[in-house]
This record gives sequence, C-alpha cells and structure tokens, in this order.
Amino acid sequence: MRLKDELILLLRKGFYVLLMVFILMFVAISILLFNFEKNNLVNFASFVKSAVEEKSFESSESVINYINKLIANKEEFMFFSPAKENRLFYVSVPIKVLGYNFVICKDLRSSFLKLVIILD
Repeated sequence: MRLKDELILLLRKGFYVLLMVFILMFVAISILLFNFEKNNLVNFASFVKSAVEEKSFESSESVINYINKLIANKEEFMFFSPAKENRLFYVSVPIKVLGYNFVICKDLRSSFLKLVIILD
C-alpha cells in the first residue's frame, strides 16, 4: 500500500511540473507571436505609407479608400481606424500619411486559436 501512495504522489508532482512547463511554453510562444506580428505590421505600415505618398489624392476619403484596397489585398484580419483599438488579441501600429493619422490593426484571435489547437 505504501508504494502505491508514493507512486500516486510522484505522478501528481509530474503532472504539476508538466502543467507548469506547458503554461510557460504557451506564454513564451504567445509573446513571440505578438512580437513577430508587430514587426510584420510595422513593415506593412511603412509599405502603406510609401505607397500612399507616391500617389496624389484629392481628399481624405480617397486616401482611406486606397488604404482599404491595400489592406484588403494583404490579409483578411487586418483593418485600419482613426483611433487605436485597445483589445486583448490586437496588434496595432500608428502611421501618419499625408497629414492624416491612422492606426493599422491586426486581429490575432485566429492565430491564438491555431496556437491552442497545435499545443493541445
């Protein structure tokens, strides 16, 4: 009986260790995912800025329409807005184009869902 109790305690300790390793790996991979996506968004924002500055526009609405076309061609979970979105799974980068301030945002909820599925 004594050996069985010690084995159960050992398995319980092993489970807790594995659970802590899993949580630490999930946090580390999440931080890396945010940094990777932030760098991609910064590069895309500089591309948008250079593409917009090469053309001439009549109004802010035409700038907005052109940026919408660029974003629609790039990725489906990306959008821009005049104000910063402070949400849990969003990465955003502010840009100033032709005197207008915009914030390009990317929704990372689908990326986190894929990460959870892969890690499970």
